[in-house]
Amino acid sequence: MTGGSEPVVVVGGSIAALVAADRLAADGRSVVLHLPERGVGGGFTALEIGGRRLDLGARLIELSYDDDAGEPPPLDAYRPGPHGHRPYLALIDDLVRGLAGPDLVELDAPQVSVDGRRCSDYVLSGDLSGLVDVLDADELTPMAAEAAARLEIEGPHGVFEPARAAERWERDFDDVGRSHTGDAFHDRLIDPLARKVIPGGSTAVIAGLHRKIWLPLFHPVTAWEACTGQLSYRPQRAMYSLAGGGMGEVVARLIDRLTAAPEVTIERSGALRAITGRSGSTVVDLAFEDGTACSATRPIIGVGSDELFAATDVDFASTRVVATMVWLDVADAEIVDLPSVLFATEPELELFRVTENQADSRPGFRTLCCELDQSCEDPARWLGAATTSLVALGVLHPGAVPTQVAGACRPAYAAPSFANRAAFEQARVQLDALSLGSIVVGPGSTFGADTFNEQVIQGLASAAARVHG
Repeated sequence: MTGGSEPVVVVGGSIAALVAADRLAADGRSVVLHLPERGVGGGFTALEIGGRRLDLGARLIELSYDDDAGEPPPLDAYRPGPHGHRPYLALIDDLVRGLAGPDLVELDAPQVSVDGRRCSDYVLSGDLSGLVDVLDADELTPMAAEAAARLEIEGPHGVFEPARAAERWERDFDDVGRSHTGDAFHDRLIDPLARKVIPGGSTAVIAGLHRKIWLPLFHPVTAWEACTGQLSYRPQRAMYSLAGGGMGEVVARLIDRLTAAPEVTIERSGALRAITGRSGSTVVDLAFEDGTACSATRPIIGVGSDELFAATDVDFASTRVVATMVWLDVADAEIVDLPSVLFATEPELELFRVTENQADSRPGFRTLCCELDQSCEDPARWLGAATTSLVALGVLHPGAVPTQVAGACRPAYAAPSFANRAAFEQARVQLDALSLGSIVVGPGSTFGADTFNEQVIQGLASAAARVHG
């Protein structure tokens, strides 16, 4: 092992923990990385079922947003949050391209289906330019009138005005969405999707965390312009993946780089079971599932929030969103039209979103990941519900006979609710009161700040803190 000083201990298999270890090694620091036996990379790693590698839904890479961030600020200025990573996109781009090389490919644009008509993606990219393609004048006219009224009350930017930022954390998504766009717009384009993702739909989501269920919150002026055919701005948000491997391949290459780095020692220690601080010291005692224990100075802890709080005897319980997915093999000849991502707003269809599985495939076939309505929990219905939806959406030819590769219905992530946020923040207060000399990254750092991009910057920031702090 190299580095010439006490190794930095990094705990956890989250993206944040992996990136922290990777950056420390690149800076020449010795690292001991304690990984769980399974689940490294979290939901960004493909499942392995029956010898197949299956993506957990839409796992797309975003390397740019509409507002060019420019030169990144110093990493010590980073503050975790759903959008805290945005000024640092150049660093995310550098890391991903370094792992992906020529295999990084830009995907064709996602689409949304509304009553059987498709339009440009307003869900992931916020592009409302296709509204006129799916709504007739008799719908757009009253929507425009409502949007004009909301614009008059809320102003052009509503709660996105800097002075009103706190409102995004005090009001639910449904409340703010209707305040910005009017009821007709929200009920037609947003809430049908939300109700497929989470019980209670948009009422069950904190407005500031609307992206946790992948849905947009539009500025009042944008909604009005779209409804009146005067849209002045069309966002450009490219989506990327890795050819032949998807997001899971990014994680796999990161792990391979860590495994090959002479600065890194990897211990498969299992889950973190206990973290104990020492009074007046930055030394922390750690105990793991496999019975091993160690002491570390300012370790970087990147485990899940449940694991983190349990290891410190802090009470914490959260309600999780249940995700139902079914993976289908479909012959190429049975495919009509499959975009990179297709969202289905139709309430009568039990499909929420379909993507092509990037992790692996069979010659002559496409493997589709179908994410179903959260109420569709009966495994006996999954194949039929997915097939019916895909035919109705124009993805498959009528009479297509897909083969089910696998299916899963399981708790996926903490619901972005007020109750869960309050429970998390209370637990963090208790954790912080313990004054443990550790740096917490990943899901346990800040509620809702666990996207891939957010975790990359948390990992880089924590490594910088250990090198320069």
